[in-house]
Amino acid sequence: TYFSPLFFFAVRGVREKHESLLFLFSICALAAFICEFYQFFFLHIKRPGSLFGNPIFFAEFTGAAVFYSIAAAAARPRLILLPAAAVILAIPAMIISSSRGPIVALTGAAAVFTILLYVRPVSAGFLRGAITLVIASSALFCLFCLVPSFNNELRSTADRFRLAAAPSSADVSRRACFALTGARIFSESPLSGCGPGCIKKHFQSAQAGILSTGGGCVFSSTSYLHNDYLQTACDTGAAGLLLLLLFIFSIPFSRGFVRSIKTGKGYTERVCYFSVIIFYMIESFFNFPLFSFPSAPLFFAAAGLASRDENNGKRHKIPSNLVTAAVLLTPVVVFFAAVKPNAFAADFYYKAALSGSAPVELSEKYYRKSCALENDNFDVLRSYAGFLAAAGRYEDAIVVYRRLLDIFPYSADALFNSAVCLQRAGKTREAFVYYNKTLYLNPQLLQARYELRSMDGPGRGSPDRTSPSIQDPGVNENGATGSQRMLLFMESGTP
Repeated sequence: TYFSPLFFFAVRGVREKHESLLFLFSICALAAFICEFYQFFFLHIKRPGSLFGNPIFFAEFTGAAVFYSIAAAAARPRLILLPAAAVILAIPAMIISSSRGPIVALTGAAAVFTILLYVRPVSAGFLRGAITLVIASSALFCLFCLVPSFNNELRSTADRFRLAAAPSSADVSRRACFALTGARIFSESPLSGCGPGCIKKHFQSAQAGILSTGGGCVFSSTSYLHNDYLQTACDTGAAGLLLLLLFIFSIPFSRGFVRSIKTGKGYTERVCYFSVIIFYMIESFFNFPLFSFPSAPLFFAAAGLASRDENNGKRHKIPSNLVTAAVLLTPVVVFFAAVKPNAFAADFYYKAALSGSAPVELSEKYYRKSCALENDNFDVLRSYAGFLAAAGRYEDAIVVYRRLLDIFPYSADALFNSAVCLQRAGKTREAFVYYNKTLYLNPQLLQARYELRSMDGPGRGSPDRTSPSIQDPGVNENGATGSQRMLLFMESGTP
């Protein structure tokens, strides 16, 4: 992610045969879609993350894949089959990911794409191809709706939209807390920001100050503001945010883009690239695509392709074929370096453990394999610790929770769960300290306040005193329910 801006310059160096890069991306998109369908229909994983381990990251990839694939089809109409397949499969893949922000962003970007193509009419051949794609996509979507599991996921996605639209919902309160927390961090250094990565360091402590004032905000166990504009302002200040916006809005006025409008040469492809930028700009209001892989590289690559000038009269001092080969190999190397086979395998074991269909012994085996492959994954460690605690193995759960707190020391839910395990293990003094830390970060957690008060009464320090019961968190973002074998004391996720 840190090297994502290099893609802006890399793609501008490809003067010839840049269509090969687009077809390479279409192949990657098809591989990701097939992997997601396998996870959903055969492994029965709810909201699968495909190759990226996170359904939101995959949905962001899918949104960009739509426009990149259309650009590939426009660049080489005779080889339309591969990119057309990617576009047709993208909509069902987006529904299965059940991510609201990317769906809204794709809808907005598609509207902009249509308007820009209307401004300068495209060729009749491209128009016929677009109509064919729409018909084929609609037909395939109707076929998918006949599958019960897909139909259920479609209803679930619609329910998530309805919940988000309710003013009194927890989602709205959580987003309000994000905004207020970001505003508090930004106010500390509004001009130059608090430095790169300050959100991950200060979010939980700043959120504690917001929660202590009331106002109906809801605690969130996260380290991102889920808004790239606000997060950029906190990291780099108003100066950095203005530079980012200036960079984005200067692209339509670049020499290459303006020339394509005047001559019509390559206009359709540039509109596709610009639609990718619009997609990520809209998505940046809901999540953090510019701070994650693969969204950040795809955003900067689209910016480079949309603004590059093919007719500036300059010539490469090295053979263009070598430049093209280097640029084609770069995203492949970065892709496989970022996916990491260990993390990919760990995610499979983690989702299998969460499914609830395996026996207890097998679920623990899956958790152990997942932790061995990726020992610093916060979600895996939190779920595994909750699994151990639900089985009454409090000492083992405490060990995992301490490992988790080494990674994320400001997690109020991890602190609370640790306190519960310590209390049940008879370590009441340590539990008292952890309950206090929990209330500092999340003053709204009444259960922790109740436990502190009860510790001051008779029986303090006695392991036989009644300890808090295991709370059923309901359905979490991975689809596991409290009635299944993985029970957590408290689950605080983000939408």
